[in-house]
Amino acid sequence: PIDPSIPAAPVTPTGPPAGVSPASACRSAYNDYSGGQYDLAIQGFEFYIKTFPTSPQADDAQLNICNSYYAMGRYQDATTACQKVISDYPKGDVLSTAYYKLGLSYEGMKRPELARRAYETVIKAFPTEVGDATLAKQRLDALNKK
Repeated sequence: PIDPSIPAAPVTPTGPPAGVSPASACRSAYNDYSGGQYDLAIQGFEFYIKTFPTSPQADDAQLNICNSYYAMGRYQDATTACQKVISDYPKGDVLSTAYYKLGLSYEGMKRPELARRAYETVIKAFPTEVGDATLAKQRLDALNKK
């Protein structure tokens, strides 16, 4: 039973902390990323996604988590982060880049068969993404020569 003598806990509104805009949160995380502060960048991008989950840049933030892990040589974490871009943002505008970075991360893990699959996905599913498709083809050609 509810004790009426105990006051109800105040309801606090959910949402971003006061004064935090999507642009400032993203810029702060990206500044950390650009400065090589990858652990801080990951925290910032995770905060951004949690705080602004429906933002059009949420997929970019998740991709930058992958990029940060990749830059630190944490390839397993990078693959997980890239896969999250693919699963959580299937209509996002960075899918081809996520698959390409997934391939690079698999290469870093010495998993060429999985890297090949990721690169083939970029080439077949995103042929109009010329930059990513070209890079994926170059990596695929390099793997096939080994």
